Amino acid sequence: MPGQTGTSSGWFPTTYSPRVYVKSAFFPHSPSASLKWKARSKAVLTELKSFNADLMCIQELDEYETFYRKNMESTGYSSIYVQRSGDKRDGCGIFYKPKSVELLQKEVIHYNDLVWKHVILMIM
Repeated sequence: MPGQTGTSSGWFPTTYSPRVYVKSAFFPHSPSASLKWKARSKAVLTELKSFNADLMCIQELDEYETFYRKNMESTGYSSIYVQRSGDKRDGCGIFYKPKSVELLQKEVIHYNDLVWKHVILMIM
């Protein structure tokens, strides 16, 4: 599966980007209806569930409170989320299965805006 790497212990982490900034200019051959969040959200959720990963790091994540948090919790994941600084509406989310991963500490790094504009890093 894309982004997924198995470990010798059978523990599966994965990374994913739902491409929050989907615009028809970026995807000129895709029907505009399929680029709308309402249509994409179901497909994104189906794909995330199919990974069955112990740990998922998701970038360019928006709709955390209204979509991802509740839907991922209903499938057994806990999560942490940090929104980017400035006027950006997306951020980074880490979803994990508490039976496999224990959150001991969270560290959020906001990179200097002079070097990287509104970039964040979250370490778990």
